[in-house]
Amino acid sequence: LVTPRVRLVRTVQVNYTVSNLGGAVTSGDKWVDHIYLSADAFFDPVADRYIGEIQHAGALAVGGRYSVSTDLRLSRDLVGPYYVFVRTDVPRGVDEPRGKVFESLAENNNVTASANPVLIELPPPSDLEVASIDLPSLASSGAPVRIGFTVTNSSAVDTTGSWSDSLYLSADSTWDLSD
Repeated sequence: LVTPRVRLVRTVQVNYTVSNLGGAVTSGDKWVDHIYLSADAFFDPVADRYIGEIQHAGALAVGGRYSVSTDLRLSRDLVGPYYVFVRTDVPRGVDEPRGKVFESLAENNNVTASANPVLIELPPPSDLEVASIDLPSLASSGAPVRIGFTVTNSSAVDTTGSWSDSLYLSADSTWDLSD
């Protein structure tokens, strides 16, 4: 078995097909497919992570099908193996437990998991380091001072996201909590 991997780019490509296995053409309805990630092979719309949706409109013939290929963005806290679930013709709520497409009693086949989980890995770490600090030769207490510094990424991996830089004054060359 080959387990797909997601690394560096925090998106996952999802490819799936929905088929009309019923005895009638969908009648120009509009419906939605929801896509989830799950840590196990059991669908739980409350516990599993919703990552996106695809909207559909129109008729789908008996035996007809449509295929979707989409890239969905992943949040940073997702790491490890996850099954991808697609849920088509999502129920509209507690008062309307069925989706928009009339399917008689056969709505129990509207959720399917990927055969294998996708393995989401942390990207290799970046390495930010202060390369230089530019100070004036003289500064006066209570007066503004211009300090320049250069930060470089010393790794082969691009840095993404955001960070903050802090400046401290120290009586010695070692940073500690009293600086």
